[in-house]
Amino acid sequence: MKRILAAAVFTAGVASIAAHATCTLANGRIQRVVYMQFDNTHFLRDNATVPSDLEQMPSLLNFLSGKGMLLENDHTQLISHTANGLITSMTGVYPDRTGAGAISNSFQYYNTITNSPAHTGSTFVYWTDRLAGDNTSTGAPNPGADTSYVLVDENGRNAPAPWVAYTRAGCDVGAVGIADIDLENTSTDLATVFGPDSPEYAEGTSSSGTTRNQAAADFEGIALHCAPGSPVCAAAAAVSKVSPDLLPDEPNGYVGFQAVFGHRYVVPVLQQRLGQTPNGVLNDLNGNQIGYLTVGTSGGQPTSTLQNGFPGFDGMFPSVTLAYAATMLEAGVPVVYGYFSDAHDHHYTTADGVNPQGSAFAYGPGEQGYVNQLRQYDQAFATFFARLKTDGIDETNTLFVILVEEGDKFAGAKGVPSGCDGVTVPCTYPPIPTTGTRPSKGEVAVNFDTLLATQRGDTTPFSVHTDQAPAVYLNGNPAQTDPVTRQFERDLIALTVPDAYLNNRSVPLLVGIADQPALALLHMVTGDPLRTPTFVGFDYDDFYAGIGAVTTSQPGCSGQAVCTNPSFAWNHGGITSTVRQTWSGMVGPGIRAVGVDTITWADHTDTRATMFAVLGLTDDYQHDGRIIAGNLDPAVLPPSIAGNLAAYEALAVAYKQLTAPFGTASTAGLRVATAAIGSGSSGSDATYTSYVGFMQSYVASHKALVAEIKTVLNSAAAGGNFDPNQAVSLTSQANALIAQMVNAAGTSAH
Repeated sequence: MKRILAAAVFTAGVASIAAHATCTLANGRIQRVVYMQFDNTHFLRDNATVPSDLEQMPSLLNFLSGKGMLLENDHTQLISHTANGLITSMTGVYPDRTGAGAISNSFQYYNTITNSPAHTGSTFVYWTDRLAGDNTSTGAPNPGADTSYVLVDENGRNAPAPWVAYTRAGCDVGAVGIADIDLENTSTDLATVFGPDSPEYAEGTSSSGTTRNQAAADFEGIALHCAPGSPVCAAAAAVSKVSPDLLPDEPNGYVGFQAVFGHRYVVPVLQQRLGQTPNGVLNDLNGNQIGYLTVGTSGGQPTSTLQNGFPGFDGMFPSVTLAYAATMLEAGVPVVYGYFSDAHDHHYTTADGVNPQGSAFAYGPGEQGYVNQLRQYDQAFATFFARLKTDGIDETNTLFVILVEEGDKFAGAKGVPSGCDGVTVPCTYPPIPTTGTRPSKGEVAVNFDTLLATQRGDTTPFSVHTDQAPAVYLNGNPAQTDPVTRQFERDLIALTVPDAYLNNRSVPLLVGIADQPALALLHMVTGDPLRTPTFVGFDYDDFYAGIGAVTTSQPGCSGQAVCTNPSFAWNHGGITSTVRQTWSGMVGPGIRAVGVDTITWADHTDTRATMFAVLGLTDDYQHDGRIIAGNLDPAVLPPSIAGNLAAYEALAVAYKQLTAPFGTASTAGLRVATAAIGSGSSGSDATYTSYVGFMQSYVASHKALVAEIKTVLNSAAAGGNFDPNQAVSLTSQANALIAQMVNAAGTSAH
């Protein structure tokens, strides 16, 4: 990647400043927390001959597997996308309790008057933003518009924020490019945090594109949430700008807290704390100035312009994220959350030698650019760990949590030559012989509105969130048993699509479908009923389906309903194994050095529960996860769990398989739903009607038992009593309920 060099600032380790004296974690045994989350990065191989992403980052892989635990069998929530993955992991609760629910990065919602999908809302917003966009020219909501919080809990209130437990414990929290605890856009977020009459909002909504870009560099992506009496916020008052940290719906209140938002305001504070001149210039771990890079051409030659500040969420390479994180830690910020961009996409769009195609595109396994980026990622981790070691920050006094928010499936053919490994023999992806001009990598984009009309004669009006897991909103919001809904579902299930990577053999578009009764089982129905879709489909591995999935801007795709799109070759959102199975790692005091754990079944909600067991913290809400107790030092576990470990683990295992979206009960439930939804005809729908009654009854029993088990697990995690006899009874009930759904799936038509 090209970077513009500048004078070195913070490129070497410095003596770190101690965290605020009131910050107490694990009774003083842990001084800092480093939480980092990747986008689409794999531990397992995508091609048997090409080392996986983590195998090509030995500095990180050896740190996790050699000094702590690396869970190979972690899982995502549904749907499996960036916003959902980040928020679920950070909060420890499923998306039905945070608002993304059936979709993720963005979603649609119904207007209460027209009963038609009115607008698309983004989940990438600041934590307290409300839905905006379905407004009049004056900014007032249109009649019937949804004005709920974007991040909404199961009771319709703003979901509890993940930094609160830390700041209440006296610990400042830094955020680097991670979802929704920093600012995500230059419009609604600036209005929420700084006010609609603020100069920051005026900069972000300027008619000048250059000014808006600078606003993104100034205010997006970086934040500090301060504890009471924080010296960091005290320093900010002198050289920067401090804002109220407002969480009006937070359980037990959250009054008097402060925060600092944006590179423009955060970096000078860190510099002052470290005795540097507060000029706002920060370098990455390679000594290159961090900034928003605008690329283009002039006179046929590549050009680039750097605007100092946050480089954008696609620019969060480890050399950048870890530079921010190290500087925060050195400046006395004890808890830092960060995000890394994926390594398998080219993130710049200029013909600069690295990207000879001159446009955004995705690499395939073993392709040279992919290998080069992973090598840069590995070097960044080596530099980061060495720098922290110099600062006196390591696994003896710091909890490191490093994980991935989602997996994805490569949509493409095998690289050539046969047996290429990428490291010594690069893989290439020439055009597919059977198609001539189409590339041998890229999502198979499908406009299924066109296919519905041509294959089934169905022209029912609808809206859809295009995805590997397309969420469909039928106009008028008809009931689940309405003949219009049922016929549309049957028609969609019947569609077949030619797959370029199967020699154009046609396969069903969908491998699964969840209506609203099934969505409730899968934690995909939120506290805002207006955003619940009619149903969600799950595409075959290579497909990315919806309205407008194929654009005329793709060469050779104009007028086609099915066409490969080389700009994106890594599909996620669906239910295939490479999407749903991820990895997570922890290193630090209280974490046993178990290495690669291939046995423990976990999902994203377990991360926070396990972290907090080690840190000695509790939230003012119940986690949906459990403690991965067997991989922790018994001394850090609550006595009631440590003394009844076998009973706790048995209950925890059954609980996960009962409640997790990719647990046994839920995956069986999706099979039951798919068979029932595809059954019947316009004249007879008895099978589906019977299924609805069964599923609604099952979900009610499931919800009650999950709530009971969750209360027991959360109480024990907080130091309460854990009755092993009660645990045995609950484990038996959970296994019986799991078996009931598995049996139903076994007798369903497939």
